[in-house]
Amino acid sequence: MLGRITAFIRKWLDLPFECDAVPALEHLRRGRIRAAQRTLLPRCGHRRDSFRYDEEDKWKVVELSELALVYAHCEGLTSTEHHLAVFQQADWHLRRARNWVDRRQPHVRVVYHCCAGQVELLRGRALALQRDARGGEFLYWHRLVPGLVAGEFRCALDAAGLAREVADEAGADLESWAILAEALGGAARVRLAAEDGDSRAVHLAQAEERVTGVLARCRRSDPAESEPDILLTSARCYRLMGNKEEARRLGGEALGAADSRECRLAQADCHNLLGQLALDDGDKEMATREAGQAYERAWCDGPGCHYYVALLEARAILRQLGVAPPPGASPFVDETIRRIG
Repeated sequence: MLGRITAFIRKWLDLPFECDAVPALEHLRRGRIRAAQRTLLPRCGHRRDSFRYDEEDKWKVVELSELALVYAHCEGLTSTEHHLAVFQQADWHLRRARNWVDRRQPHVRVVYHCCAGQVELLRGRALALQRDARGGEFLYWHRLVPGLVAGEFRCALDAAGLAREVADEAGADLESWAILAEALGGAARVRLAAEDGDSRAVHLAQAEERVTGVLARCRRSDPAESEPDILLTSARCYRLMGNKEEARRLGGEALGAADSRECRLAQADCHNLLGQLALDDGDKEMATREAGQAYERAWCDGPGCHYYVALLEARAILRQLGVAPPPGASPFVDETIRRIG
């Protein structure tokens, strides 16, 4: 998914290859989070008074949306007086982009909606992990909010729908973005299926249909960097359906695609899924090995510049197994990851 955003900027915004806005998400995709931040922060700023909008500067919506996605991958969830769970930097940059997105052209709007949807998907995953780590209970300020996790995934699904609408209106020119939006919607459906027991079968059926179709379209048009994510979503879908053999096959295929493209974030997600499948089968040795590899891949540039959600998933698997992080891995200390509360 991240690779498509980079390719889109090159094609539609007609930016030179060496422009800072081009490689930012390429850095993120490869796990070079610090480099991605260094690329975007000088142009977007990180203080409220460090940036003034220019009516003619239509690239800012794209850059702010990208920066929000970068921060959503690496920062922990926190709480504020008025918000239950926020990625503070990511949400702030996304709000800045939202102030101007309606005034922009369709191809800029679709970038915003896709980035916003991915931020919500990451938030929902993080909330689910925090909830499970606490035995199904949130902290006191969450107790009156049933369905909070599912709500985040529904927000991601809504954002995917908006992106798809914009892409469809533009026709063939934004076909690659229609594919990306469809893949994002499929990922949100799979996550919703895990949360919404009453509609589980419906969500899984829709996710399977959506992901199967978008994978075929992706391979016909331009596999780019989206293929590992689509295969991974399909593997998660089959795992929830109970077809572990097909889930394992697709997970391995997704890992191969991620390895060939050096997608470090996708590698971490793939290893986590394979670790969960091994844990389901009672293969503790394989689960430990896969979780350890996920742990190493998710560490990226270290504290503050790690793949936050994947690191939590790897830690959860290792804790279920009762084992410590693998020898030689970067030390995992709870304080290095900002947690809710």
